[in-house]
Amino acid sequence: MEKIVCIIPSRYSSSRFQGKPLADLCGKPMIQHVYERVLKSELVSYAAVATDDSRIFEAVRKFGGKAIMTAARHRSGTDRIAEAVNSLDLKDDDIVVNVQGDQPIFEPEQIAEVTRPLREDPSLPMATLIYRIVREEEITHPNAVKVVFDRNFNALYFSRATIPYVRDDRHPIAYYKHHGIYAYRRAFLRTFTALEEGTMERLESLEQLRPWNSAIGFGSWKPFMIPWKWIPPKSWPGSGTSCWAAPVRPCSNSISKRTLRWLRYRLLDGRRGAACLASSICLVILIKY
Repeated sequence: MEKIVCIIPSRYSSSRFQGKPLADLCGKPMIQHVYERVLKSELVSYAAVATDDSRIFEAVRKFGGKAIMTAARHRSGTDRIAEAVNSLDLKDDDIVVNVQGDQPIFEPEQIAEVTRPLREDPSLPMATLIYRIVREEEITHPNAVKVVFDRNFNALYFSRATIPYVRDDRHPIAYYKHHGIYAYRRAFLRTFTALEEGTMERLESLEQLRPWNSAIGFGSWKPFMIPWKWIPPKSWPGSGTSCWAAPVRPCSNSISKRTLRWLRYRLLDGRRGAACLASSICLVILIKY
């Protein structure tokens, strides 16, 4: 049986929120919340933070977590993870999960969801989550990465732009958003990081576009529908936030105004909790080669 490990890529620099992984949330750095939620998954046998910053490295070690120091040159979180797993004793078929270091309220069950296709089909090298957008403003927001796919559920493209563009509003359409949690085979990480960065990846700043620039041919990214546990709207927490919002409120006085603004956006961005549950389905994008 394959081993499942989780590596959390984390960097200090950010154009929108400098030092975000170390932002205080209820007396803990944000990265600690992510780490602890990863450990709630019964599937994960090992978890570590991969970073190129000594401040994040020391913060993780301070709360008792595992941290791996990586180079600063990496183009994406996936590239950073690929270096980090070199120090682990993993077989080619083992599964590596990527949970981003700025997702302190992600649902641990998503690890089971994103890895399930790989656990059920040994030929699959990679999976990632997407879901139906329920907040209209995200359709045009560049931070909400959209994805389009054909009638056979082959992904055609990921973009920060609004895709598809609906010229005639008499034809309503559902929009789908990428949720940046990935699962990879250990062997696939070597393949992925060996690929050149293509024009579309560079322009959109989206690492999942890299295979489209490859001449080796990965085939299609195919969505796999996974039912979410349905929660009736009347039982949702207030303001459309996820259940994790409840313990945040009593200690919100200890959170900086900047962190609170960022957290409110993340709670309402539809990536997890009530907004994600409202779509009633979650999709997993699969790469097959």
